[in-house]
Amino acid sequence: MDSEILLPLRKLHGRIHDAVEEAKHRRELNQLIEAGRRKTNNRSKDDAGEENYPVDFVVLWVDGNDPAWQADKNRYLPKDKQTGANNSAARFREWGIFQYWFRAVEKYAPWVRNVYVVTWGHFPSFLKADHPKLKLVRHDQFMPSEYLPTFSCFPTELNLWRIEGISEHIVYFNDDMFLTRPVEKSDFFCNGFPKYCGVAYPAFPRYKMTAWEHNLFNTAGIANDVLDLRTSVSRYPEKWFSEAYGDWGIKYNLQAYENERIMGMLFSHLGVPYRCSTMKAVWEKIPDRLDSTSRNRFRTMDDVFHQIFQIWEIYNGTFEPVSPGYYGIPCNVSLDNINEVVEWILGEDNRMVCVNDWEGITNEDFVHLKQMLQETFAKKYPEKSSFEK
Repeated sequence: MDSEILLPLRKLHGRIHDAVEEAKHRRELNQLIEAGRRKTNNRSKDDAGEENYPVDFVVLWVDGNDPAWQADKNRYLPKDKQTGANNSAARFREWGIFQYWFRAVEKYAPWVRNVYVVTWGHFPSFLKADHPKLKLVRHDQFMPSEYLPTFSCFPTELNLWRIEGISEHIVYFNDDMFLTRPVEKSDFFCNGFPKYCGVAYPAFPRYKMTAWEHNLFNTAGIANDVLDLRTSVSRYPEKWFSEAYGDWGIKYNLQAYENERIMGMLFSHLGVPYRCSTMKAVWEKIPDRLDSTSRNRFRTMDDVFHQIFQIWEIYNGTFEPVSPGYYGIPCNVSLDNINEVVEWILGEDNRMVCVNDWEGITNEDFVHLKQMLQETFAKKYPEKSSFEK
């Protein structure tokens, strides 16, 4: 056949082939979405039952004003790295509001079995050490010695499952994450599975590229290396295309499926439920990466963090889908938003509110914001909890 005719025919055949493959791909995606919707619609909204198993709360705390802690920290941290986003004062400033965390827990989650307070070695002076629900835990009581001392929360978070006596089901908090309305076990778990928003939301810098964004990418990268997204979506379409995510979330999951990888997973800086058996299983699968982060005394660009446990559950379908704002509102407190933050704390629209310190707060602003938060929490939780002296 004449080459002048053959070449256009080949191009035409290629375009036809591509169109057929694209149509086939779209049919497969639509079938997955429809399968997900059918399964979701068949699920009972009240299938959580009473969740009859113990749940522990775990909270990390540090007294940044403790001279002994400061001396230990500076002994390991070079002087030229004692400032900057990773190790600035905002990571360790004391707001004087931690007692209200316990008041909120006692008021809104009286069912909790134990509260584990995990620290470098100091503990809040207001706590009753002999409270039957209170477990005071030092890093050296559960973390391998080669990881100590550490001044980064990442190694501590990755090793929480090692705490002796801790329950299988836990909810992990930072000390700036407060319950603001009554919650039940079923707010965090459904049939023993943790509740997550399984949206493959890309990790991108909102202002500038920081270690945090690197850590998000690192964690997503591990998932892409060792987990199979296509297989997970095919097995659990109802989890990946849940109506709880809305069209917004489903769009991102479709993009991830087409790319065969995630660029991140939506992660709210709020209390998060975990299963300790999953944490242990992830350590058994990727020990080198978790060990590497655990050996870093301070935050680095190469770290991964505890969201890897959440991603693991999502890929394995062992979670219950919830909406993006299900757990509440995380925010960086500032003079611009403090009035809104006060309303969020005093109201009960959200399960939790995080009042996050950050580098944008000057020392002068910090004094004013600290006073406002203390007054607000005192108004919200005026009665002492049984955890306090």
